[in-house]
Amino acid sequence: MTESNAQTGCFETNGTKPVQRILVRSPNWVGDVVMATPAFRCLRRNFPGAHISVLVKKYSRQVIEGGPWFDEVIEYDPEGVHRGALGYLRLVRRLRRGRFGIAIVLVNSQRGALEALLSGARERIGYDRGGRGWTFTKRIPPPRENNRNVPINMVDYYLDLCYAIGCSEESRQTELFTTPEGEAQAEEILHSHGWEPSRMMIAINPGASFGSSKCWPPEYFAATADALIERHNCQIIIFCAPRERPIAQAVASHMKHSVINPRGLGVTLHNLKSITRRCRMLITNDTGPRHYAVAFGLPVVCIMGSTSPRYTDVNLEKTTKVSVEVPCGPCQQKVCSQPEHICMTRVTPEMVLDAAEELLRRF
Repeated sequence: MTESNAQTGCFETNGTKPVQRILVRSPNWVGDVVMATPAFRCLRRNFPGAHISVLVKKYSRQVIEGGPWFDEVIEYDPEGVHRGALGYLRLVRRLRRGRFGIAIVLVNSQRGALEALLSGARERIGYDRGGRGWTFTKRIPPPRENNRNVPINMVDYYLDLCYAIGCSEESRQTELFTTPEGEAQAEEILHSHGWEPSRMMIAINPGASFGSSKCWPPEYFAATADALIERHNCQIIIFCAPRERPIAQAVASHMKHSVINPRGLGVTLHNLKSITRRCRMLITNDTGPRHYAVAFGLPVVCIMGSTSPRYTDVNLEKTTKVSVEVPCGPCQQKVCSQPEHICMTRVTPEMVLDAAEELLRRF
């Protein structure tokens, strides 16, 4: 390695990599953070002696709690201490104190690229899209077909950035970790809501932080959950974020049988990991908890409509996607523009129940 490379934080691909301080700009969405864990693992394995920091949104920090990938977590809170121009300047000053040699930008936003630039990192790596290529010292072309960007699964999308800077190949399997605190909280929440550990517990997740376009009707979730209880004497738990409590309550109100319905009270992204790993299966919209379940090796029935499956077409050994073809989809819109919302309403409870039964037989 040349002296100039050492000064700029570059590294060789055929041996130890002398970079000492690395900044990783994490994705924002919960599911995307989970799908970035193979890239996190790849960086740690390829730079075992480096100090690796991650810049992550405040609400997503709990997803990576307990993981072995980072020496430091820098929390970005745009609604709190980093709000407004002065708050953002506070974040920039914090990043510059890190004296990073390399910044790897996994998120696609302009702001993520700007944060890498303003951090002062000598080498900055990210996808050249959205007019932000000028902020990077190593610009990676995004996947394209016929001169247009095309979706690929996000696991490979993030790993390809690692490979572009010389990392060796890594497993595509996502992973998550729990903490003793999260485990204790999960036990307390479940027991306080009537959990019986001797009975199989199946989770349903009827909400979606992305938007209502991803949501299967609450009465369909209810019908599916009732059928599973009647067939298997199982317990059903409803996952929901605090702002999704009305959806969870709508599911519960349509059911004939009782369910574990914390309605977001006491449940966090942190202890949700510990709750998830106690479940036998998850039935869900295409949203964050789906990726929790995959990371813990649970069978998953994923109801899809508005979003393209190409973004998540990975680690599907225990996942069944249930969908119907519609002329308007996948639209990638947050809110359906059609009054019938046919991509969701045409998926029947019988279709989802059949998929769940098959997964229970196989796994």
